[in-house]
Amino acid sequence: MTNSCETTSKLMLKHKAQKIDHVAIAVLDLEQAIGYYSMIGFSLIDRMTTTGARSAMNSAVMEAGPIKFVLLEGADENSQITRFINPESVRPALRSTSNPLTCMAI
Repeated sequence: MTNSCETTSKLMLKHKAQKIDHVAIAVLDLEQAIGYYSMIGFSLIDRMTTTGARSAMNSAVMEAGPIKFVLLEGADENSQITRFINPESVRPALRSTSNPLTCMAI
């Protein structure tokens, strides 16, 4: 059974959503991930480096037809990508055991 808020949200999404621009995927090894996605038919479109105290990352845009993935690799141990993909690097008090994604390496 759905509530009215859920129904309203679904209707808004159905009428307003037109397409997904890209999907971001956190990876442990960017070069290995580029190789994998290239092997299954994606083309490397662009590479970027982002700097910042918590946002440092290397990324690669992979595309196959209308599908676009942005592969993200943390540039250092303080990067939010590194902290997401490697939760043991996060102080124990900040770890979430209720969210299964924080325990999963993609």
